[in-house]
Amino acid sequence: MNILVWLGNRNMHPAIYPNMKSLAEAFALMGHQVITCDTANEGEILAAISLLRDEKIIDLSIGANAMGMKFILDAGETWEIYKDLDTLHISILLDEPFNPACNGYQHIAKRHLLTYLERTDKDFFSRMQIAEGKYKLFMPLGGTGSGRSLEELWEHKRNSPYDVVFSAGKFSLCRDWPDWTEYGASPAMTGILDDVLSLLQQEPVSITEAAHKVLTSRNMEENVYFCVVASFFPLVLAYIKDWRRRRVLEELLAAGIAVDIFGDGWEKGDFSGKAKLHGRVPYEEMVEVTAQAKIVVNDEACFNNGAHDRVFTAMLNGAVVVSEYSTYLAEEFADGQDLFLFDWRHIREQLQVIPKLLRDDGLREKIAAGAYAKAAQRHTWQQRAKRLLEAAEMLEFKRKLEAGKS
Repeated sequence: MNILVWLGNRNMHPAIYPNMKSLAEAFALMGHQVITCDTANEGEILAAISLLRDEKIIDLSIGANAMGMKFILDAGETWEIYKDLDTLHISILLDEPFNPACNGYQHIAKRHLLTYLERTDKDFFSRMQIAEGKYKLFMPLGGTGSGRSLEELWEHKRNSPYDVVFSAGKFSLCRDWPDWTEYGASPAMTGILDDVLSLLQQEPVSITEAAHKVLTSRNMEENVYFCVVASFFPLVLAYIKDWRRRRVLEELLAAGIAVDIFGDGWEKGDFSGKAKLHGRVPYEEMVEVTAQAKIVVNDEACFNNGAHDRVFTAMLNGAVVVSEYSTYLAEEFADGQDLFLFDWRHIREQLQVIPKLLRDDGLREKIAAGAYAKAAQRHTWQQRAKRLLEAAEMLEFKRKLEAGKS
């Protein structure tokens, strides 16, 4: 199979290019012919488009978000290259579909598969009646290893300066409770939106899930009410991501747990002088830091029925994961044996496991080894590549079946 992978470029979010490169390498290891395109290179873009549209030799193409779907070249010409192509294109969504930076599902493609990170996104798409006619697949991103064996990782960590690592950017400057009326909400609507945010501060649920619960409690179960609340989801996301990340760090510091924070924006907050702030580092460097870390603390970025790839990357690099609760993680791993999950009502007590893990190398390494084995079996980019090909082959079978009936 000839597979085109739109890599993006190094000027984008630091995780995009390395992750798409890992996916391309996984396809190549499976024996497929892989063509990659750096979207900072116009020559590569034109060559990829030619392979798709002129030579028609591409069997499958893949990009993060809307990558590869639409280009405005230097000459001013706009390319919507999948509008009339039979080639299946896969858009790997990198965040919630209501994050304004996460696009792709609204672009035109004749045959289009979307992967999403949070199970309730399926409900969001359905209730909002968007991305209709597109195929969908729940698929968290894969983890990235450093290429070391467990024994090498243990040795690496024994001489490491990193005990507890938290890796996430400060999502927003939206620290104050939103004044919904500034964004067009009527006074009668503010109570509903306040309840959605309050629920997200109390329970480890997704934004879609929180909105559904709040509306159901008011007997507002029709889609029209959900769509009104969903129009405020970008603001809810900006506030609650920032709130949850700050809450985790505040609880760690209140417990006297030293933490190394990687990610931009934290120097502008309350943590300067209280924690070790490293700022944003390149993705490959963050993988190396993870390989040195004993424990990685993770917020789920509102993927409470999915997973952030930080979890799998930490496991594949021998770190014990202490993560915000996710139903998916609870299914894939044993809480208290493979990882440790916390929620917003009991976070203070649940984080007390961290000092115990730091004191006991044997216990920590036993837990990390079990998680490493499970992540290596189910949550690498190789596994994600296999799943994408399974989906693509089933959709191709469906296409041929329907063509035979016509």
